[in-house]
Amino acid sequence: PPPPKGVFRWTVVTDEKVWDPKDQEWALLLSMLPEDESTKVMRFKFRADQKRALVSRLLQRRAAFEATGVAFDRVNIARTKGQKPYMTNRPKSVEGLGANWNYNVSHEGNYVALAAEPVLLCGIDVAAPGQVRGGNDSLDEALEVMRGQFTKKEFAFVKGHKTERTMEDAFRKLWS
Repeated sequence: PPPPKGVFRWTVVTDEKVWDPKDQEWALLLSMLPEDESTKVMRFKFRADQKRALVSRLLQRRAAFEATGVAFDRVNIARTKGQKPYMTNRPKSVEGLGANWNYNVSHEGNYVALAAEPVLLCGIDVAAPGQVRGGNDSLDEALEVMRGQFTKKEFAFVKGHKTERTMEDAFRKLWS
């Protein structure tokens, strides 16, 4: 059976081997965003970052349209103090949609993901392989920075793996 109205779990692979938009396609997709958002997308220095930002914004608008029926080009998106995106012009009542419809997006590496729920608060995080460290930190240094994000039991689970690869895999399993 189809999921309930407003429930989405979408992922997009942005790897250039899978999707390498040419200039005309890129311009069309950028034109689907309000000018301030397309400007933010293009502020990123690297094309890979621009692609993730573009896909993230397009997914948010599509989810809002699918859940609420508000036209794609009329969807207004803002962010909370914690940077969680939300639709500012969501209709108060949409048949079959819970009063708390919300979504979250995440992107890293070659992935952009969106999760949405009509009732419960939801969040999503992408932890792409090889992206745990960020910069040149050792795995131990990177994990130490994240210590406060896990319970003692979770942190022990990650650190209890014998190789860096299996530690990173355990981290990603818990994080995302």
